[in-house]
Amino acid sequence: MKKWSLQEAKNNLEKIMKNVLHGEIQGIMNANGEVVYLVPGEKYSVDTISTEVDTRLMVSAQ
Repeated sequence: MKKWSLQEAKNNLEKIMKNVLHGEIQGIMNANGEVVYLVPGEKYSVDTISTEVDTRLMVSAQ
């Protein structure tokens, strides 16, 4: 498995995220050979996600 410097890893992660945000499926393999796929979906801002989580917690608590 190729080892990257911290800067290379940062640059590659930015490319992967950019590709996913543009609708491409990206696979990332870990050291054990397991592959995780990042699949494009709906885009949420951090504020939207935290609001949805808060709402779900309130509903499930009732």
